[in-house]
Amino acid sequence: SDPQPPAKTSLPGPPGRRRRWLGAVLALLVLALLVGGSWYLVNRSAPGARGPGGPGARGPGGPGGPAMGAVTVGQARARQSTLAINLDALGTVTPVTTVTVRPQVAGVMTEVLFTEGQMVKKGEVLARIDPRSYEQALMQAQGTRVRDEAQLQAARVTLGRYQTLQKQDSIARQEVDTQAALVKQLEGTVITDRASEASAKLNLDYTRVTSPIAGRVGLRAVDPGNYVAAGASTGIAVVTQITPIDVQFAVPQDRVPEIHERIAQGAKLEVVALDRTRAETLDTGTFLTLDNIVDTSTGTVKAKARFANAGGKLFPNQFVHAR
Repeated sequence: SDPQPPAKTSLPGPPGRRRRWLGAVLALLVLALLVGGSWYLVNRSAPGARGPGGPGARGPGGPGGPAMGAVTVGQARARQSTLAINLDALGTVTPVTTVTVRPQVAGVMTEVLFTEGQMVKKGEVLARIDPRSYEQALMQAQGTRVRDEAQLQAARVTLGRYQTLQKQDSIARQEVDTQAALVKQLEGTVITDRASEASAKLNLDYTRVTSPIAGRVGLRAVDPGNYVAAGASTGIAVVTQITPIDVQFAVPQDRVPEIHERIAQGAKLEVVALDRTRAETLDTGTFLTLDNIVDTSTGTVKAKARFANAGGKLFPNQFVHAR
């Protein structure tokens, strides 16, 4: 038999045509995804999309619910309150009282009874001056007073006798008047003697050098054994009052009316003393007063606040920030 001719088979198209077809399909899919994503994002952020019953409303578990990033908001009730207005200034700690203790009488200092930096009370003895010469002066004044008082007593007795004799017309009136004048003279002498005695007592008391205020005593200026003069410029020591203590600072002149208004309303303005870095609160006090003039060079008015300084964090002449 004659051999059968080979069957015809279909061959695939050229490779370039199939690649172009697949690329077109992929491009269309990517474009469809981009359009769909844009439409979803736009409709999700639309105001009516989350409104109740709106065209884009979603249920709690739906695509637009909390699980898909819903915004959480809070609520609060509006109310009126006081807003603090603060003034900041650089201040200097100033003691209420500073006293240089000076001897009132001259002499050799025999004792120094304080320790440098010690807290002392008012009237506490800080030093002693040799009292022997002042004790002798007091004894002399007392003796003079006793002598003159005795003379006065005798003159008064004599005057009484003369007055009796005058009533009997047994003595001249001139003698009576002379004796009366002598009594007056001796009375003046006794008064002078009493004043001298009191002065001698005071000088003897001054040999005990005491602190006139309560505070912290500074460095010692005179050692025992030295001769000190009355009213010496250097003094024995300086005592500074620590509690309470003041802080002095400057307020802009434009803010002075506001401060006056608050003070007139009876307000007690709180003042906070901060350290130089403004990181630590040293103490809290109360506004005290304003100066009566404006500093023309700075346009400010000096002000002062008082602090209890119970913790001792405020030190005289220390720079602080006053608020």
